[in-house]
Amino acid sequence: MEYPDPRAEQERFSELLHKARSILAESGITETPYLDSLLLLAHAADTTREIILASLPETASADIAERFYNLISLRAAGSPAAYLLKQKEFYGHTFYVDERVLIPRPDTELLVDTAVSIYRSGLPGRRVLDLCSGSGCIGISIQAELLDADVSLGDISKDAIAVSTINTQKILGKILPSFNSDLLESIPGTFSLIVSNPPYLTDKECTDPLLVGRNEPLNALKAGPDGLTVLRRLAQQGFAKLEKKGYLILECGSTQAGRAADILKDAGFSEIRIMRDLSGRERALSGKAE
Repeated sequence: MEYPDPRAEQERFSELLHKARSILAESGITETPYLDSLLLLAHAADTTREIILASLPETASADIAERFYNLISLRAAGSPAAYLLKQKEFYGHTFYVDERVLIPRPDTELLVDTAVSIYRSGLPGRRVLDLCSGSGCIGISIQAELLDADVSLGDISKDAIAVSTINTQKILGKILPSFNSDLLESIPGTFSLIVSNPPYLTDKECTDPLLVGRNEPLNALKAGPDGLTVLRRLAQQGFAKLEKKGYLILECGSTQAGRAADILKDAGFSEIRIMRDLSGRERALSGKAE
C-alpha cells in the first residue's frame, strides 16, 4: 500500500483524516477506520480529538503528518490502536497498555460488575485478588469501586506487574500489593474473592495470523489443546486459597462455559453461575467455596 509523502506538501488536518480513513478502510483491519484515524492523529499531534476536530481546516506541520502516517502504516499492518496510543479505556478509567499486557476488552467489565455485586452482598473478609492481572484493569477497577476492599494483584509476568504498577499509581494514586507468581503458587494467605481473566485460547487459536499480528503476549492467551489447562489448575488452587464462603470469578471462552462449570464443580465449588457478556455470549462464571 502506498502512503503519502508527508513532506511533499503541507496538508490540512481534514485531508490527513480523509486519506488515513481510506487507507484503514482498504486494509480491512478495523471496523472503525475514521475513529482510529482521529485518535491516532490526536496522538501524533499530542493533543485531544476534540481539538483536532476544531482544527480540521488548519494546516498540520510536516512533523505531525510524518508521525501520523507512520502510525497509520502500523495500524494498517495490524498493530492494535491501543498499543499505538499506549492507552485503553476500561470501566471508566484510562489504562496505560503496551505489548507486555493484553489489551482490556469491554466484555471483561462483566467480571468487575460481578465482583462488586458479590462483595457488597457480604463476604467472610475483605481480601480480593485479581489473578493473571495483566494491566491491572480488573483489580484496579474493583478497588476504585470498593474503597474498603483489600485488593491485590498477581501475575506470572514481571513485565505485566511493571505495567499494572504504572496503572495503580496513575488511577488510584497508590501501589497495590502485587505478586509475581505462577497462578497462586507464590501468593501468601487466603482470600474472600478471587477474580481472574486467565489464558483460555486453544493452541490452535493462537496460531491465527490475525491474532499473531496483534503482538499480544501469548503467555496471557495460550492454554493448551482445549484452552482449559490453566483453568483446571486455577480451580484447584483457587478452592484451596479461598476462605469458606468465598467466591471465584472467571472469564472463559464463549464455547467453554459448560465445561468450565464442570471443572469448578469437580474442584468443590457450589452455587456455580454462568454469566453472559454484552453480546449475549456465555463469558464468565462464578463459584462459591463452601
